[in-house]
Amino acid sequence: MKQRIEHTDKRFGARKDLLLLDNNVLASNCYDQIIDEIKECGFGVDATYSPPNEYEVTINNLRDSYNDRAYIRKAISIYKEIIDKLKDDAEKTELYMRLEQAHCLNYYSASKERILELDEYVRPLYEKTHKPTKRKRIVDFNQGIDSRLITSANMKKLAEVNIYPLRIAFDHWKLREIYEQSVRTAVGSGIKNLSNYLLYNFEDKPEELYYAVRLLSALSL
Repeated sequence: MKQRIEHTDKRFGARKDLLLLDNNVLASNCYDQIIDEIKECGFGVDATYSPPNEYEVTINNLRDSYNDRAYIRKAISIYKEIIDKLKDDAEKTELYMRLEQAHCLNYYSASKERILELDEYVRPLYEKTHKPTKRKRIVDFNQGIDSRLITSANMKKLAEVNIYPLRIAFDHWKLREIYEQSVRTAVGSGIKNLSNYLLYNFEDKPEELYYAVRLLSALSL
């Protein structure tokens, strides 16, 4: 996982959020290692994120001949953003004229060579009009974790990363006491934002769905 994230950061720029499609991370024998890797990748508790310089990513990938077609389109999109954000009419006009002369107003007429030739002029304008702001990073295990496996120890470990939200599976009304305790354990460990997957129509009765929804509502208060 760490190597994939590092590769993504290098090629495409860092991403704000980390979404993991894990059926049940608590059941893994490598649980502590997984959480430690997430922290090492910059998603520890209270971690923040500044958006990457999309213009620099675009130019670097064009120079590397990585998906030229896509990044020519991206460059044209960035040019339009810069024109929209420039407040000085003279700068707007100058940029527009240079793009027109280079046939870089539209992706179908633009070429990688012309875009790279424009780099020295365009780069300062991008940096002038695109000021990164810090935002909170988020970790999301998209699948619901098993409430029967929740303990104070593994929830305290999970609270070391920006988990948002913690999704807990509530698969049957018979698990209500275990589910309620798991929620209280998570909250007591410092995890404040919780969601859940509520399974219905497996072996339960219609009224049990109603009871489950009422319990969820009561726990959210």
